[in-house]
Amino acid sequence: MRRTTSTRPLLTSAVLLALALTGCGDDESAAVASEGATSPATEPATTTVDVEPTASPTETDTDFPEAVEAPEQGRTYGVVVLGDAADLTATQEAVAQYGFEAYTADIGCLRGAGPALAIADGTIVSYLTFADIDAAQDVYSLYTYLEPDAKILGAAAAAIYCLDG
Repeated sequence: MRRTTSTRPLLTSAVLLALALTGCGDDESAAVASEGATSPATEPATTTVDVEPTASPTETDTDFPEAVEAPEQGRTYGVVVLGDAADLTATQEAVAQYGFEAYTADIGCLRGAGPALAIADGTIVSYLTFADIDAAQDVYSLYTYLEPDAKILGAAAAAIYCLDG
């Protein structure tokens, strides 16, 4: 979408106002300036700005990327960190309605996520794991759109450690 705005009338009005306030010019020059402001003889200067509509998910666009169900120790994934210890149960139940099973770990076990999301070491969090950061960011965007009041700390790339088994 393009918006075109004319800057000439605004500029002309400002000049006329300045002349009127300072008393510069006589009645004849004010009349000439006034005629120039409304005369179609010259093309007004324009400014063109490209405006891109912002995309947001729609109700029909609710397909989440598939979560990684069995992450491998030391491998880097995209993670969506849902909440800290105070919110573990609530965040796990909230994502379950979309078919996700959230894991729980110390943020230090998600190497890279703590610093990226400004979460202190030693903080217990719930999280979802995806194949890559792009998928995690897609889930983060769609989930926060569908659940604007949900507590979600962010998405980051993280090497996962501390896995049982």
